[in-house]
Amino acid sequence: MKRGIKKLDTRGFTLMEILVVIAIIGILVAVSVAVYVSKLERAREATDIANMRAAKSAAIQFYYESGLRDVKDATSAAAVGLNWYQDGNRKECNAFGVYDIETGTFKHWDDIKQGYGRGTTDDGGMEYLGYDSMADYRKGAINVAFHTLANPPFIRIAWKTKNKNVSSRPWVKRAGAKDFPKQEYPLE
Repeated sequence: MKRGIKKLDTRGFTLMEILVVIAIIGILVAVSVAVYVSKLERAREATDIANMRAAKSAAIQFYYESGLRDVKDATSAAAVGLNWYQDGNRKECNAFGVYDIETGTFKHWDDIKQGYGRGTTDDGGMEYLGYDSMADYRKGAINVAFHTLANPPFIRIAWKTKNKNVSSRPWVKRAGAKDFPKQEYPLE
């Protein structure tokens, strides 16, 4: 007499099939995370570049509407709410301020509480004059210098580091770079 051997249920998935499905899901997740991170960095860089464009527009408007053409020294710079940088080279003397992204105006460095840059050292692929997509802008703020003594006068837009623990404000630039990225625009 044969005793009944129970037949195994074959309606389920094998272990190998489940592992293959898990591996495929893992690959899809890895690819989607990489795409998400690159898009996020691209958005950060786009924000920084939009702020630079807004600073440029505000600087040109400020130059023509505030009497900035007549700024020639620290006293006249303070009268329009800016700082003054004096150098032996006449072209490098300038009135400068930090662009405030909330109000669209220029302020003294001490009036800006923290940097507002978003871009990191990851390359998001954005290209714009005066913006290095491989530099770290996270503690940066946009410095706008009005070179009113130069012939012709021009504005220079560049990022500086806003750090409470640092008395100097170094320029934002890629590690190992000799010069900082900047934009220069003639005013007349």
